[in-house]
Amino acid sequence: MRSRYLLFGLAAAMLAGGCQWFKDKFTNNNGSKGTFTSNEKPRAQDLVDYLNRDAQRIDTIVVQQLDVDARRGLITFGLNGWLAAQKPNKFRMGAKFPAAGGPAADIGSNSREFWFWMAKSDPPYLFYCNHNDVQNAQLPFPFHPEWVMEALGMATMNPNGDYRVEMRSRGTIELIERTRSPQGQPVRKITVFNSQTVGGSQPQVVERRLVDEQGKDIAIARITEMQRDPYSGVTIPRRIAFDYPAERLTLTLTLDQAAVNQPVDPSTAQNWFTRPYLEGVQSIDLANSRRQNSAYPTGNAKPASHSSSGGLGIFRGAKK
Repeated sequence: MRSRYLLFGLAAAMLAGGCQWFKDKFTNNNGSKGTFTSNEKPRAQDLVDYLNRDAQRIDTIVVQQLDVDARRGLITFGLNGWLAAQKPNKFRMGAKFPAAGGPAADIGSNSREFWFWMAKSDPPYLFYCNHNDVQNAQLPFPFHPEWVMEALGMATMNPNGDYRVEMRSRGTIELIERTRSPQGQPVRKITVFNSQTVGGSQPQVVERRLVDEQGKDIAIARITEMQRDPYSGVTIPRRIAFDYPAERLTLTLTLDQAAVNQPVDPSTAQNWFTRPYLEGVQSIDLANSRRQNSAYPTGNAKPASHSSSGGLGIFRGAKK
């Protein structure tokens, strides 16, 4: 389906806070920065613990100004939007076309389901899927909340996972996890660290990769710039480039006006992380394309209709 143009395995990828572990392990005895001690290979458990300590510092991320530069083949375009994420699996991103100002995309998830809508897809349906049914879904791109939250640096990695560590000559360390996709296919998740101690806007975790059993890249998130939240002191990505090789698609996100651990009251969370009602748009269940629902589970009230490009208005509540 042409909705595979859809961009968003989104979002994202790792924080670099807490670089002291790398300083302690990978500098020489006099502590000079950037000296790599090649005779010490880190244990997988040490790297997992490092990532999990950073992830435990983040509960929510809210980005009020999101710039998106996309390239598919020779075609480039830009979008503006906003993003909100809350542990363990709540996510929402809205985007609009900057010139005309019309809504361009709405992607989200909650504890029950995930969804996506793109104005330029053909047909422009709102697709959704229950998490319990995802193994039966025909996903047009590698999107799943677990991958998104890991990429944002918010997910806790399984301490008992099947990991190995590889040292690379280009000055990086790879933490490689053998796991399975939501559809049950064997895949590897590769977290790439800079082996040298870094700070400021430089990322310690420079790349996240999802590869198939043959080692072919499915999705790549490259972190090129970090930012420190002044209130929480947590470091999160500011600029991330996502590559989807099969789609010839590169998506570069710039996260400005970002806040970490901003309190989110229950009514606001209900507004942000509920599948929207888009007037005149048909909803399609990815796990069963014949099951076209009325848009909301039985017993749940339909939220007020609002524009998925609402920006700051979304953060203040749904438009009535």
